[in-house]
Amino acid sequence: MATMGGIYDLQGNAWAFSKGFYAIPAEISTIASHFPDPESLKRTGAVVAGVRYGFASGDPNKEIYVRNRTSGVVFCKCATCIVVAMHDKDMLPYTCIAAIRKIVEYLRRGEEEAVAQSRQAAAAWQPYIDHAVSSGIVTAGGIYDLQGNPCASSKGFGVQAKEIAAIVPYFGNPNSLAGRGASIGGVPYAFADAMMGNEIYFRKGKTGVVFFKCASAIVVGYHDADLMASTCRAAVRRLADRYLKGQ
Repeated sequence: MATMGGIYDLQGNAWAFSKGFYAIPAEISTIASHFPDPESLKRTGAVVAGVRYGFASGDPNKEIYVRNRTSGVVFCKCATCIVVAMHDKDMLPYTCIAAIRKIVEYLRRGEEEAVAQSRQAAAAWQPYIDHAVSSGIVTAGGIYDLQGNPCASSKGFGVQAKEIAAIVPYFGNPNSLAGRGASIGGVPYAFADAMMGNEIYFRKGKTGVVFFKCASAIVVGYHDADLMASTCRAAVRRLADRYLKGQ
């Protein structure tokens, strides 16, 4: 079904892999950052286990396939992980791709059940969001699942599910957002800084939005021009820390 492969988290850390498959986290996370726009790999190609590949095909936020003259590698994205498989010249590409799609389908069913349970648990955090806003430590905010669906949010916070989902793949390689930024609530924001794997911060003038990634959710906080960025970011970190301890 595949020559070799593995399962990795969205930051590229290995959960399980076959003997002899030596892809490193930086390689996986770099490719993960291209899931929103797979064809962007046409310009750069990809390196897997130290071997260079060219872009072959892709399905946004689902699948990327790269290949060279002797082998190919397929990457399939789930909500919390990336399944990777390599085939050599003696195996048909479709055989490898079809096998990985079956594995991913099974994983996605399990993730959907876990996400549903996580959303129910996260909904209990609505009072914490309301308290953070009423206390003035964030202007607005919320907790969202990894697909961007709201679990708890403050009234009038207009961030959209597709905007959250578009940012999630970049936690593994946040610096790739430099120069492209993000749309949040329909408003373009510039990338400001990040903590690898956990936190991404965007700015527009004196306003900003911070995203903090937990295992199954994203905590988001917005501050206006009257609130210090450090106050909002510290509040989001504390809320994320409490949420993580409750997972």
